Amino acid sequence: GPLRAVTLQGFKRAKMNAQYVERRRSEFLVNGCETYWSTCGESMLYWCKKETRWKGSRTADFEKIKAGAAPCHIGATKMLHVLAPGFLRGWHEWHGGEWTLRQDAGVCSIGPVTPPLRTVALAGFVRVGMNATYTER
Repeated sequence: GPLRAVTLQGFKRAKMNAQYVERRRSEFLVNGCETYWSTCGESMLYWCKKETRWKGSRTADFEKIKAGAAPCHIGATKMLHVLAPGFLRGWHEWHGGEWTLRQDAGVCSIGPVTPPLRTVALAGFVRVGMNATYTER
């Protein structure tokens, strides 16, 4: 099926408020589950088997996470899937040296990844009006 995307909002750490796109190829699995990577490439979501919750961390920590470490800046409610219907809210965030419950922070949208529209540029035609960029609709 199509890749899924999940969008988070409500965190003080601005980089965690982002759209995350599913990565399900074997090299991106953590604890047997898909991971979700922010479109800017700086943050990721992963299933922490040890704590039975979804966590958000820096992508720079990916190799440590695959090796069994569990660093994070945000953590979801235990035992609930990040794609749960009704949107998963009430995440915790490490901010100012302590964990804080953010009642309204968490998932604000879930959906399929929409591929970008394809374009083609034509050039070199005698009829000048044909030399243009066309975008699929």
